[in-house]
Amino acid sequence: MQKHCKAMTQQQTSLLVLNAGAEILPDLSGVTVRLPSLRSFFESSEINTGDMVVTDALVRQLDYPVMAGLAFEAPPDPQAWPIAAPTATVWRGSNYISAEADLGWLVPLLRALPAPIVAIGLGAQAPGAGPMEVPPGTREALRIIADKSVSIGVRGNHSAEILDGIGIRNVRVIGCPSFYRSLRPELAIARPDPEAARLGITLNRSLWGRYASHPIRVLRLQRALLQAAAEREGSVFYAQGEAEEALLAEAVSPEEREALLAVVVKALQADTPAVRDMLRTRTRFFLDPAAWFADVAERIDAMIGFRLHGNVVALSQGIPSVLFTYDSRTREIADLFRLPFIDAGAYEPVCPRRILAEADWSEFEQAYSRNFARYRDFLDENGLAHRLPPAAACHEAAPNGPMPALDCRIDAATRAAWFRDEALRLSGDLAQAYDANAWLGERLRAAPAAQA
Repeated sequence: MQKHCKAMTQQQTSLLVLNAGAEILPDLSGVTVRLPSLRSFFESSEINTGDMVVTDALVRQLDYPVMAGLAFEAPPDPQAWPIAAPTATVWRGSNYISAEADLGWLVPLLRALPAPIVAIGLGAQAPGAGPMEVPPGTREALRIIADKSVSIGVRGNHSAEILDGIGIRNVRVIGCPSFYRSLRPELAIARPDPEAARLGITLNRSLWGRYASHPIRVLRLQRALLQAAAEREGSVFYAQGEAEEALLAEAVSPEEREALLAVVVKALQADTPAVRDMLRTRTRFFLDPAAWFADVAERIDAMIGFRLHGNVVALSQGIPSVLFTYDSRTREIADLFRLPFIDAGAYEPVCPRRILAEADWSEFEQAYSRNFARYRDFLDENGLAHRLPPAAACHEAAPNGPMPALDCRIDAATRAAWFRDEALRLSGDLAQAYDANAWLGERLRAAPAAQA
């Protein structure tokens, strides 16, 4: 296996960020996404603002006078790269490892790029923890990375276990670099007032298939969170990747706003006056991470939600956050960072006051310091120049076992009423599905007769 000396730091001058997902600013202060028209963009594309936050953190953390992003689609010919002979390449971490996606098409580019190529925050994506059949092309791509770096930085223990299962052992569990965007070796999380804290929420309408272990429950809990937040004065909804929510935040005319609003409340199954007012007046969306972070710091006292990086925008600034977990990715992050979380599979009523009263960020603060030290050691081990200060001394031993979920159950009478309402709503949805199926069956049976 090819290894690379730590002493090369002084010689490093240029860095490629593989699959950056955002434009690196000329002054290297971060990233942004510039679109001539948000509406026309969403007609043919989609965006993941979480990926943007990860790249923004990497640009702030790594110390190179020249940085450029390189798309996955880049040909293996160096003439097409923004830096023909980079001193190093980092692979911006995301959900690249799954049973469905084969990364074999990346192999020619990875072979052509000079070493080192350092994967930072790579992660596995599955509805739940457990063994995974990694496609052959992905195996080959990961082995190239393993050979072209001292170590691979993965998001959590589940991702490390998947790599171990295909024989890749030079792995370090470092979490996601977005957590360390502040460059602080320690974080102190403010304790919120459960009754009066201004609440931010994050939602995700795309949690199906391999993205959620209980997709129906996840959708219903997002509806419950949205309704609960809407009843709380000053709550803010931070949109991230869905087209209608992002366009709603940018809408100018009342007609456009109401049309988008109708789509969103129908999709989230939460059409109440309070929800409409919140979405209409307090939906926020950003393609500039610096502005997003500043807005969260100004507007909210706590974040609760289903978007990992939306919650990290708060946490990395010392703002308390509680995550809903629904797959292997969110759960391994909650375990590694000892982050207060709610298991979506448990399917209980959502009460922000109860959630904030039960959550405790003491273990997170300790885990953050440990993980910051690991991350800094990982960058040093791979010879990457960085701006991270020395890690703080951490005398607390890492807890064994998974992080327990929050128990936020409310009084029995309120729970019973909530479950009764859920049962009635789901029964209604099921009845509609049966009616639609019967109608389609009649049409199909009538079709041959009509053709005859």
